[in-house]
Amino acid sequence: MLLTSLPKRSARARLRRVVSFLAAAILVQGLIFFATPLLAFADPVIFFGEDINTTLSCGAGTDNPDRIATPNSDIAHVAFIENLSGVAVEDFESFVDGANPGSLSFGSETATVLGGPEIKDVPTETFNGAFPISGDKLLFHLGVGSEFDIVFSNPQAAFGFYATDVGDGGAQLILTLTHDVGGPTTIPVPHATTPCPLGASTSGSAFYVGIVDLDNPFTQVTFANTLSQLDGFGFDDMTIAVAEQVLCGNSELDTGEECDDGNNASGDGCSEFCVIERFCGSVPEPELGCRQSGLRGGKLIIKDRTLRQRQVKVKWARGVDTTYDEFCEAADTQQLPDGNYHVCIYDDVDGTPELLLETVVRPGMQCSGKPCWKHKVGRKCKFKDKSGTIRGVNQLKLREGVSGKARWKLRAKGKDVPPPDLGETGRTFPMTVQMLIDDGSGNCWQTNYESAKKNDGEKLIAKK
Repeated sequence: MLLTSLPKRSARARLRRVVSFLAAAILVQGLIFFATPLLAFADPVIFFGEDINTTLSCGAGTDNPDRIATPNSDIAHVAFIENLSGVAVEDFESFVDGANPGSLSFGSETATVLGGPEIKDVPTETFNGAFPISGDKLLFHLGVGSEFDIVFSNPQAAFGFYATDVGDGGAQLILTLTHDVGGPTTIPVPHATTPCPLGASTSGSAFYVGIVDLDNPFTQVTFANTLSQLDGFGFDDMTIAVAEQVLCGNSELDTGEECDDGNNASGDGCSEFCVIERFCGSVPEPELGCRQSGLRGGKLIIKDRTLRQRQVKVKWARGVDTTYDEFCEAADTQQLPDGNYHVCIYDDVDGTPELLLETVVRPGMQCSGKPCWKHKVGRKCKFKDKSGTIRGVNQLKLREGVSGKARWKLRAKGKDVPPPDLGETGRTFPMTVQMLIDDGSGNCWQTNYESAKKNDGEKLIAKK
């Protein structure tokens, strides 16, 4: 049986940005979706991407649409896989056409297939809309409201697969996870269900779904068809992972993660995707009562010409008195995500503040084996990361001072800087820039900009 080993996470940093900025994005031919559904027990993390096949119209007299590319499904697949380490794929290529596979092998892990699915050899085109993603073979299930099960030899914390030709008959795929502890978890897969003659046929569509449940691993997955009618589903490239192979949520800061607090829950400062959660105003809108910079004490530069030329520079100077502890005490915090430094940039849209950009500097970081933070106790502290590991931030300098002397400045550069929307012809003013520290102190620092020196959609320069 051919097993394809997967890389640990060659593109993980890029996909973390996809997760962060495409949490729910409808694309031209399908859907990409990363979310945590409202479930009764453990809230598994769901990765989902779908590609709709529009090559077959209703009444065509055949159910063999053309094969389609699967870019949205692939994005979800890679985002899921980049969260795992040392896993393997079951691609069904070693099985004989027409056979019930019985036993599946995932490297050191195995599983048993119960029910009626069988192997289909589809080297070209589609089999009634179903087609393999890799190689020539797939697992095909045809039934009238029937089910089949995959039973794992050990509890699994992650399971993902491609599916094709699901939903064109109006049936919804329902996955049920059976746990050693607690009741089952039911997950309706959010794929399209558009049967003829209600609309254009979706025969031959494809999606990828990945499930991660570190809190309550599962021993079995049941595949169910919601309708009492004949419908065929195709499945390919299945992946499983035990808890030790799941990277996000393992309390270790792996490459590409902004944080890892040991769980897959959101709302605690570190999201289920190990991305630092937004802290810049819950509305969002600027905080009130922040310490202001002085006259000629502010500068803001944002560039967005190309990925590598993307740049953010912020300067707050001649400000209200700020002590060394207020600026720098959080920098050595080890209880992540507490102590994160957030720089928030807002513009004004018809009188309503809108968050344009948020950058983050994390305390306690290591850069090339050495602390990223350096202190001159009682006077100043500095963060320096040449690689711009988190959102492209290279530098944050903070210096204590009495009124008119306190100052800080931030610099971020490169492809990892969150993409700012500078508009086709520029952004609207006034603009507000704030720095907040997530340490419970409520301290914040602010500069207001009434106009821009340059504001053309590629570069924004403003001074106070």
